[in-house]
Amino acid sequence: PISEYGRSKLQAERAVATACGDSLVVRTNVVYSWLPGGNNFLMQVVTNLSAGRPLRVPVDQWNNPTYAPDLAGALLDLLERRASGVFHFGGRDLLQRHAFGLRIAAAFGLDGSGLVPVTTAEMAQPAPRPLRSGLLTPRFEAVAGRFVVAAAVMQRDGWWWSDPALTDKAIKRGILREM
Repeated sequence: PISEYGRSKLQAERAVATACGDSLVVRTNVVYSWLPGGNNFLMQVVTNLSAGRPLRVPVDQWNNPTYAPDLAGALLDLLERRASGVFHFGGRDLLQRHAFGLRIAAAFGLDGSGLVPVTTAEMAQPAPRPLRSGLLTPRFEAVAGRFVVAAAVMQRDGWWWSDPALTDKAIKRGILREM
């Protein structure tokens, strides 16, 4: 890990594994969903662009954004299979953070020109950030018996997965509501 945040997460994982040998740890990144008042990246983009405020977004950070209901479904899949150990779970698409912001803006009919491309160094964030933090998911896919889906299809009036079978499963489990 390159930061204290990363080191503390790793220490917590190790402490959980020591205390409970059959524990389940799921690593993820850039979790997003529609959450009014929330501070995830999607909400930052929508809130700022809707208000006409610019938002500085790094062009040199790459990750695979994770749609929160898809993460919830993945956790249920692993729990149903009584999985243990460390798993990675993230969206299938490895995206540059700025490009992800532009996708969000387009999905919500907002002007993406308010997303100001900057480098991570120009962001002057208090903690170092990895430039490539995408997660590989073959262990999850093998145990869950399914592939990780591509980024969720975003629409202004609602959210649902691009895979209808996963959408139906999520509705039955109460993760999503029918639109």
